[in-house]
Amino acid sequence: MKNFEILVQDVDTNKVFDIKDIAIKPQIEQKLNNGCSKLTFDIVIDNIAKISNGSSIRFKYNDTGMFFRIYI
Repeated sequence: MKNFEILVQDVDTNKVFDIKDIAIKPQIEQKLNNGCSKLTFDIVIDNIAKISNGSSIRFKYNDTGMFFRIYI
């Protein structure tokens, strides 16, 4: 998966972090008939991206919005 974007907006600071370079193996599971979708990935912890509980996450693939979650 090469053409993807993962952005996290920290709930505490309101800053947006692009975590594409530290996200490993992103996978999206989509259900038919408006079921819940699930985005999973591993992350390399760094000292730049701050991700607090309650932060929102956005995932795009080939410039198409695929996933948005208000909290993680």
